[in-house]
Amino acid sequence: MKKLQTLTMAVVLILTLAASAFAGDIWLGIAQPPPPPGDIWVGKAPQQPPDEKPTPSDSTIAVALNLLQSVLSVF
Repeated sequence: MKKLQTLTMAVVLILTLAASAFAGDIWLGIAQPPPPPGDIWVGKAPQQPPDEKPTPSDSTIAVALNLLQSVLSVF
């Protein structure tokens, strides 16, 4: 009897977690329209020319400085 109760509780837990995993999916039954003819999208970002070096953004520099400050405050 104890094993059946444990199995039941495990199934309830799995179903609860599965239901919350699909909480944001709303299926309307309507398919997305096909893309217009002639346009081909490959999903790649535009590439920089090879002679230009990429520059770090301000947020990247701020994160690096904040991390360095945190490490130095330990010592």
